[in-house]
Amino acid sequence: MSLTLHLTRDSVAAADDVDAPHELALLVPDDATTAAMVAAILDADYLPRIASGKATWSVFSGRTLAVIAQQWSAPRMVDDRPHPPELLQTDGNGYSFHLKYHAQQDPEAMLAVLRKVRASTD
Repeated sequence: MSLTLHLTRDSVAAADDVDAPHELALLVPDDATTAAMVAAILDADYLPRIASGKATWSVFSGRTLAVIAQQWSAPRMVDDRPHPPELLQTDGNGYSFHLKYHAQQDPEAMLAVLRKVRASTD
């Protein structure tokens, strides 16, 4: 069995807007953890690369889950505690994820801020 992840992402440039909202359905094992789902998004080669080599993305599904940076080999979760899939945003046929483009913002700084915000709200 498998789960369907319904992905959308921001555009990285005006020419990229032609295909917006950049939808993709991705299958993952039905026992995939949230971290494994985020890793599968990166492995799917869904996110465009930019010339500077420093694109930064945040992954959202009900809450901000992770930061993906073009210069990193793996995504980094905002919270190291397990995030139960039942807390993810659903659309009736699977889980919905949106990837927000943050241009060339420093991903380490973004992750630090997201972790600080999460710690203050949990």
